[in-house]
Amino acid sequence: MGKMPMAVGLYFSLLVFGCLQRLLTQFKYPTALAIIKRLMLITIHTQAPHYTELRGNQMAAGATYVPIATNTLGSSTASVTFSSIPATYTDLVLVCSAKNTVAQNYEIWIRFNSDSGGNYSQTFLQNYANSTQAGRNSSITEIRPGKTNTTSFDTTIINIQNYSNSTTYKTALNRYGNAEFVTGASVGLWRSTSAITSVQVICESSANFTSGSTFTLYGIAAA
Repeated sequence: MGKMPMAVGLYFSLLVFGCLQRLLTQFKYPTALAIIKRLMLITIHTQAPHYTELRGNQMAAGATYVPIATNTLGSSTASVTFSSIPATYTDLVLVCSAKNTVAQNYEIWIRFNSDSGGNYSQTFLQNYANSTQAGRNSSITEIRPGKTNTTSFDTTIINIQNYSNSTTYKTALNRYGNAEFVTGASVGLWRSTSAITSVQVICESSANFTSGSTFTLYGIAAA
């Protein structure tokens, strides 16, 4: 079994949320600030128990990230698909480190079970080029959890909650950023009760992910 070294996912999440909280406090966006504070609490309560390296390796045995599959691109490609995902975990975590071939601030898109209908929605908050932006997308054909650019690899972390549940809609908690352009967080919803068995990661519009982009899917093992 593999572990995510030094709980990098949780630390990255709190760093992103902390930066956004400071920006929103400075520019006085009380509603968006409340959303970020709520996302921070959700992240701490849902993710901290899964990291065995927190607090001197004192977390419960078995609570860990299990690598399911990794794809490091040898050439430019428009999408990456993880299929035949086993239903033996509680949640999924998808970690992307990617660049694109066209322009700055191009989005990463994800679809579940090859569903390209208008069954997705999301609420987002980001700071791009020193401009704070917040909004909601309804009845869209994909969740848009992150960004890519052409000069450096952007990190996007997607937490897919209760993916194998067959009675509820599926929620994805997302955070993304790089040191040059953008940092942000969002919550996405797939309005389907189907268990997720495949995840497709797509580069926006006519762009491709560049060679060297890496996509890793983890399962959160039950404690």
